Amino acid sequence: MQRNRRGGWLAVPVPVSVLVSVLVSVPAWLGHAAPLAASEPPCHAGGLARFVGDWTARGAYRIDPDAAEEPVRCRVAFAAAADAPGRIEASGLCVTTASKSRVGGWLACDGADYLGPFVTLEDEPVPTFLRDASTGDEIVLSMQAPHPETGEVERYRLRIGWQTPDAMTVRLTRGTWTAMTLRYARAAP
Repeated sequence: MQRNRRGGWLAVPVPVSVLVSVLVSVPAWLGHAAPLAASEPPCHAGGLARFVGDWTARGAYRIDPDAAEEPVRCRVAFAAAADAPGRIEASGLCVTTASKSRVGGWLACDGADYLGPFVTLEDEPVPTFLRDASTGDEIVLSMQAPHPETGEVERYRLRIGWQTPDAMTVRLTRGTWTAMTLRYARAAP
C-alpha cells in the first residue's frame, strides 16, 4: 500500500499510463439527445458538433475483471478540426488517485460510419479501429489495443450514449465485463 498526496491509503495504485491504455481501449463520445431523423445518416458532420466544447467527466475503471475499481476524473475539450471537415479532436487531462495523464484523440465521419479512437492517453499506442457498430442513438466503436500490463492484443468496444444535449456516458467493455464508465457533463461557461 502507498500513501497518496492527500494522506489517504491506496490499496492498488494505478499509474496514469494504465488509465490511458484503458481510455484508448475505450474512447468514444458521440450521440444524439434526440433520436435521429429518418433522413439523417447515423454519422454526419452536424452530429459531431454536439461534442464541441469543454466537458468534465467522473467515473471509474478497472484493469481486469477481478481488480478493484479506481476513481477517475477528466477535463476534456472537443473542437472541430480546422483542416478536416467532419472531424472533432480531443485534448485534456485525466486524474486518478495515483497519477495524471494528458489525453488526445479524435472522432470523424466517413460516409455514414464513425471512425476514431475518440480519446487516447499520451505515450500510449493508439488503438486500431476495427469497425463502427453504432445503432440508433448509441455510438459503438470496436477496436483493439495491447493490454496495458500484459501487452497482449485485446478487442474492446467503446459505447457513447447521450442522456441530454449536455450529458453523455462513455462505457468501455472488454468481452462480458465493463472496464470503464465515465459520465460527461458540459462544463459551465
